[in-house]
Amino acid sequence: MKADLYNSTGAIVGTIDASDRIFGVRWNGDLMRQVLNTYGANERRPLAHTKGRGEVSGGGKKPWKQKGTGRARVGSNRSPIWRKGGVTHGPIKDKDYHKILPKKMARKATVMALSQKLRDKELKFIGGIEYIEPKTKVTATLLKPFADLKKKNQLLIIVSERKEALNHSLSNIKAADWVLANDLNAKKLIGHKNIIILEEALPLMEKQYNTL
Repeated sequence: MKADLYNSTGAIVGTIDASDRIFGVRWNGDLMRQVLNTYGANERRPLAHTKGRGEVSGGGKKPWKQKGTGRARVGSNRSPIWRKGGVTHGPIKDKDYHKILPKKMARKATVMALSQKLRDKELKFIGGIEYIEPKTKVTATLLKPFADLKKKNQLLIIVSERKEALNHSLSNIKAADWVLANDLNAKKLIGHKNIIILEEALPLMEKQYNTL
């Protein structure tokens, strides 16, 4: 399929060949929901935590002797049935929320997100950018035609290799971020309003996803 090719000023300067296997995939909401839920679960860290009888402070001394008092025997005043005692069967910090995500599902969700972004006109291919000056003001001016930089998560730039100048200049622009073509995933794509793919990154993406 043919897609518009933009220059650094946001003007259309030609067309580019975009693979149908990457940018022409039908949307599957059930698959996307399952993949995003898995990403969320894998990033989840257990925060809720209760202390058992062995973790609460105190309770070192036996409340009363074992025999002769007429009362039930007890070994610690931090027993769960006592006030200020430990909690029984409460949430623990060692719980694992990790889920396994098959590679084919992850890759399919990635190309689905790319295809939908292109259909929604939220994905653009840019050519002619061989060098980006490592200055926040210059980079912000360059990106202004493609996204509203006053809001968060407005722009994701897909590059072929790490660019220190781009990384440096985007560190002060909260609305924009960058990612390597080989590190794409559906969550990153869905989490940003607009997507920019540098022309140099397209061959790497086709090599990775054209086998689907």
